[in-house]
Amino acid sequence: MKTIIGVLLKICFGLVALVFMAACGLSFFQIPVDITRFKGPVEELLGDALQRQVAIEKSIVLSTSLKPRFTVQGVRIKNTPGFADDTFLYLDSAAIQIELVPLLQRKLHIADFQVQRLEINLEENADGSVNWARPGSAQQAAEQPVEPIEPAEQAAAMKQPGETKFAVTSDTIVVKQLNFEAISLSYLQPDLPK
Repeated sequence: MKTIIGVLLKICFGLVALVFMAACGLSFFQIPVDITRFKGPVEELLGDALQRQVAIEKSIVLSTSLKPRFTVQGVRIKNTPGFADDTFLYLDSAAIQIELVPLLQRKLHIADFQVQRLEINLEENADGSVNWARPGSAQQAAEQPVEPIEPAEQAAAMKQPGETKFAVTSDTIVVKQLNFEAISLSYLQPDLPK
């Protein structure tokens, strides 16, 4: 009976050690995980948020470590109907690397942020509508009356019962390395040549 308990304890200890070693391996070594198969839900979420058609034409990769890196390639955001250019934004490649340990302290430390070949096509129609505003946002803003809010009322409305106060300090958001390459911005207006 004692040998069975001893064997079971050794197996349990071995499994715990194996899980711990796997977690350490994922934490310290960058292991790329291709998550392109989830691009459908990501495109749908982005499309709903932006109220535009979003397509990820290439890949999405997540590299595990204590500084995970998220890379996306080939993002195309379509223009809303009624504008000359079909594409509002095209992003060839973007990568962001975030440090996990500062997140435990409610801080966002971005170790590296890279953007390569970003093309933005801004356009204005003859009726004054622009493609960088959300569809219908100008009409909604014109229809809603603006009522002034007193600062005390605004602060009371924002505070929830039992909510802890979050202090923003100089190191709450830190970007250590920022790199933009091949950025193109075009602006098309009805009376200007293309």
